[in-house]
Amino acid sequence: MLADMWVPWLIANDPGPLMWNMQTDTIATDHAETRAMPIFENCKPVRDLFPKDRSKKRKTEVIFANGMPVYIQGPSIGNLQSKGIRYLINDEIWIWKAGRLADALARTADFEEIQSSTVLNVSQGGFEDDDLDTAWKSSTQHEWLITCLKCNHQMVVKWSNYRKDGTRWGIVWDDDETTRDSRGNWIMSRVMDSVRFECETCGHVHSDSPRTRQEWNRLGDYKVINPDGNPRVHGYHWPSMIHRNFKKLVEKFLRSKEALKRGSLEPLQEFFQKEMAEPWSEMAAFEPETQQVVEYDIKSDWEDEKYRFLTVDKQIEGEFYYVVRAWGIHESRRLDYGRVYSWADLERIQKEFKIQPNHVGIDSGYDTKEVYWYCCKNGWIALKGEDDESFTHSIKRGKKMDYVRRSYAPVAKGDPEKGGKHQGSRFCKMIRWSNPTIKNRLKRLRDGRGARYVNAPIKSEADELEYERQMRAEYPTFIKDRYGRKKLIWKCPSGNNHYFDCEAEQVLFATLADVLIDSIDEGESVDS
Repeated sequence: MLADMWVPWLIANDPGPLMWNMQTDTIATDHAETRAMPIFENCKPVRDLFPKDRSKKRKTEVIFANGMPVYIQGPSIGNLQSKGIRYLINDEIWIWKAGRLADALARTADFEEIQSSTVLNVSQGGFEDDDLDTAWKSSTQHEWLITCLKCNHQMVVKWSNYRKDGTRWGIVWDDDETTRDSRGNWIMSRVMDSVRFECETCGHVHSDSPRTRQEWNRLGDYKVINPDGNPRVHGYHWPSMIHRNFKKLVEKFLRSKEALKRGSLEPLQEFFQKEMAEPWSEMAAFEPETQQVVEYDIKSDWEDEKYRFLTVDKQIEGEFYYVVRAWGIHESRRLDYGRVYSWADLERIQKEFKIQPNHVGIDSGYDTKEVYWYCCKNGWIALKGEDDESFTHSIKRGKKMDYVRRSYAPVAKGDPEKGGKHQGSRFCKMIRWSNPTIKNRLKRLRDGRGARYVNAPIKSEADELEYERQMRAEYPTFIKDRYGRKKLIWKCPSGNNHYFDCEAEQVLFATLADVLIDSIDEGESVDS
C-alpha cells in the first residue's frame, strides 16, 4: 500500500524514472493490471498525464506525458540491466536470489551521485544475514513504541519479552495444569481464555479489543534503536502483534510449536517471517521460553548446595573458557565464568572456589595429550563429546549381567604419553559423553523444565551479552538419515559456542553425581 500511494504522488509531483521490482514477472503483471493501473486511472492528476501514444502505455510499462517512465516487473537479471533509475521499489526481497538486491540498487547509481535517488524496500521477514536482513541491520532501525494505557510507559515489543526477574510481559498466556492436559499438551480453549497483553512495568492487562489497538496507533511513535546506522537508510519494523488479534497469534504460534515437535519447522518459520516480520533463524525455534535470572550472592554459603563443578573448554593457542556452577537437588547457580590463558589460571580458579579435583572437567578435543597431562597432574577429568545418543553399560544384577543405556560412556583412561617411550606409565580418567542427549537436557533446564537453572548477573553487560550470545550459538535442528527419517542434531554455524559447551559439561557432571536423572531408557528427547 505504501508503494501504491507513493507512486501516483511521484508521477504528478516529482517525476523521475521509476522501477518497481516484484517477486516475479507474473506477479508484477497481475499487480499492474489489478492494482497499479486502476489506481493511476482513477487518480485525476495521473490520468491527465497518460500518453496519447498507445505504444507508450503497456500492461507493465508506461511513459507518461511528462517524460516519466514507470516499469513494473520481476527481479530477473535481464530486467535490472542498463536502465538508470531515480526511484526504486523492491517488493518481497526475502525470496529474491542472493545478490539480486545489489543489482537493483546499482540502477540508481547516477542519481545517487547527486543525492536525488530514493529506494523503498518492502518485505516480510526473510532469513538471518540474507540481503534483506543485511540492509535492515545497516539502517537506523525504527521500532514502533506501544503505550501502556494505564501508566503511559512506552515499550518496544517483541514476541518474547522478559522482565529482569525472568517473568514474561507483552502477549502472555497461562502455562500450568489448567491449560495443559495430563500428557502436557495444550488445551487450546483454556489457553485462549488466558491470553492477554501485560505492561512491562506496571503489569496492567490490556484487553484484546479494537480499542486497545486504536489507542496504540494513536499514542504510538517510532523510536530509533540503531543510532549508529547509516543516516540515509531508514528501516521501519511493524510486527503483527501491534494490530492483530492476540488470540489468533497465540493459537498460530502454539500450533506451529506442535508441528515442530512432529519434525516440521515450516509453520514456525512462517510465523516469525510473516507475523513478526523477522528474519528466520533456526535458533528462534529452540529459544528458551523462560529466562531464569535471579539475584544471589555468589560468595555466600548456600545451604542447599550439594556439588560444585568447574568445566573448561580448551581452545588452540592456550585459550580457556570456563564456567563454575553450584548444584543442589532443585536448583543450579552460576558462580563464575570467563576466559583465561593459562593452566595456572585454572588451578587458581579451582582453589578460589574450593572445587574438588575430580569435579573439574576439561574438554580434550584440542591438544588432547596436553589436556591428559594436566589432568594426571591435578586429578582432573578429561571429557570428550560424541555424536552417539547413548552408551551401553553392563550391570550385574544378582548372578546375571544386564545392560542399560546412559548419556555417558564407562570411564576410560587417557594416556598423555601415548605413542612415546613412556606410553602406559600413567593415566587420567576420561569420559566420553553424548552431545545430543546432554545438550537436550541442558536445553530443557534453560527452558525451565526441571531443576531451576539460574544465573545472577555477575559481570559487565558486555560480558553477559557475550555469554548469552554463545549460549544461543548452538541449537538443535532436524536432518534426514539415510532412511529418510528425521533426526535431531545440534548445530553451531559460528563455532562461537564455548560457554555452551562448558554448560553442557556442567550438566554431564550433575548427571554423573545423580543430581539430574539419566533417563535415556525412558525415551528422553529435546521435546519431551
